[in-house]
Amino acid sequence: MRRHLFILAAVAASLALHSCFTGVESTPRIGAGEVRKETAAAVAEDTVLAGVLPESFDSWRPGKKFLVDDSRISLLFGTTLPQGRDLRGDTLVYAGSSRVTDYAGQPVTILRFTDTRFPGDTLDYRVNSDSPAELPFAVQLSMVEKAREILTGRTFYLLTRSRRDSADNIIPGRRYVAVTVDSVMPGTAVNPVKIQFTDDKGVQAFLFMPGGASATSPRRFGAVLAVNDPRKRYPSVTDEVWANIIDGKVAAGMTRDECRLSLGKPATVDRIPGSSYLYERWAYDNGIYLIFEDGVLTQFRR
Repeated sequence: MRRHLFILAAVAASLALHSCFTGVESTPRIGAGEVRKETAAAVAEDTVLAGVLPESFDSWRPGKKFLVDDSRISLLFGTTLPQGRDLRGDTLVYAGSSRVTDYAGQPVTILRFTDTRFPGDTLDYRVNSDSPAELPFAVQLSMVEKAREILTGRTFYLLTRSRRDSADNIIPGRRYVAVTVDSVMPGTAVNPVKIQFTDDKGVQAFLFMPGGASATSPRRFGAVLAVNDPRKRYPSVTDEVWANIIDGKVAAGMTRDECRLSLGKPATVDRIPGSSYLYERWAYDNGIYLIFEDGVLTQFRR
């Protein structure tokens, strides 16, 4: 009895949602296997920037340049940095290193840098290691140069809706569309590669990403860009449905996999068996609800 009441309540709630399309049976379907192919292909794309890695300290040579991303780098240079000077945005040039003994008799390495704004000053960074891992709060410009050689002028396909505008605000946009990389510039210490691109409608925006394969990073190349047109992986999807997917929209008659391509994975999924249909309700954190009957979207609220 309780189960029947739950089903009736769920169905009644679904009727309150918005419906905008009929002709459900004519909608072509894509399978979960095809969606899995998309994920596998994205992993393969990580090889594009596999060689764009920070150089190890052993490879540093005088003249190597770093762009300061964070004012906190000032804490590293102690009294060798004039009081009140903010280094953010400055380019530091590596001038060499020396091995000395500190006041406690412990060996330390001194890394020397000059600031292109004040070339007469020497900034010393003392580390308790003979092989420092990195210069914190800064971008190795050699990484940016390598990425620029690889990416500039090439066409890729967006796998994300999130990008940044010229004021560095996060903005939404179209997905699975062709974009051409206009330029590559320094990003942040965490995501040192910043690309400027223009999409197929002439809209410019920016993406930040790390170098290397970076398989665990949500901003890795293969998570945000693809080399090949994703549209070709889904030949059974109609142009009308694909247009919805690009714009992040849904329409009644779309399959679960098509809705997932358009909106991403739902936050929660409730399955409700009925007398003749299997009802499935998807809920997203932004308030979107989808109702499926036997895997086909019949009702939704956006």
